[in-house]
Amino acid sequence: MPSTALFRPTYRLVGYSVLVGVLGALAALAFDAVVELAQELLLVGVAGYHPPAVGVLEPEVRIPTGWSRLWIPAVTTLGGLLSGWLVYRWAPEAEGHGTDAAIDTYHQRGGEVRPRIPMIKALASAFTIGSGGVA
Repeated sequence: MPSTALFRPTYRLVGYSVLVGVLGALAALAFDAVVELAQELLLVGVAGYHPPAVGVLEPEVRIPTGWSRLWIPAVTTLGGLLSGWLVYRWAPEAEGHGTDAAIDTYHQRGGEVRPRIPMIKALASAFTIGSGGVA
């Protein structure tokens, strides 16, 4: 019969995997909540555009009419400017898509990332997505 000491690293690895999975799920839920908040404030609040609900096969799209629909590109631009200012002001090394910065960080900085970089990157992405920037 095998010793339980042989399986302790396996238990630890499974425990770490569960912990990373739970923390990753909580981070994804938090990011989704921030995107929803940005969308509610910018697209719905300022531009008056109500995007289709998630999971609806035949969505009812209500696009503003008249002069009020000109707020949609303005809000998208505002979201991009806000995102750019956030990155420029607080984390200039977080600009771009992140792959080049990750490679540079690994090779030039010993893998050290300032703790605020992921948070700034997530907020900037949430502002971009929430303002309709991906459309």
